[in-house]
Amino acid sequence: MGQIEEELQVELGRNIRKARKAARVRQQHLAAEIRVHRNTLMRWEHGEVAVPLWKLVLIADLLGVKPSALVPPRRVGGCQ
Repeated sequence: MGQIEEELQVELGRNIRKARKAARVRQQHLAAEIRVHRNTLMRWEHGEVAVPLWKLVLIADLLGVKPSALVPPRRVGGCQ
């Protein structure tokens, strides 16, 4: 994976965490709702592992946000 993809993955994880905290949902609860181990959710939030698209849509739905609110903005040539 390239540097840009890694940065986007980290930013996506931050956005998930921020939305989860704004919704006042604990990691353990969200993980149970989407049927993953809490450690998996933690790794997604830290950008260590890519979030499957269908899980991202489910997360957004459970947190009451649009999936596009979690996805970092598109970058062209490494610039925003």
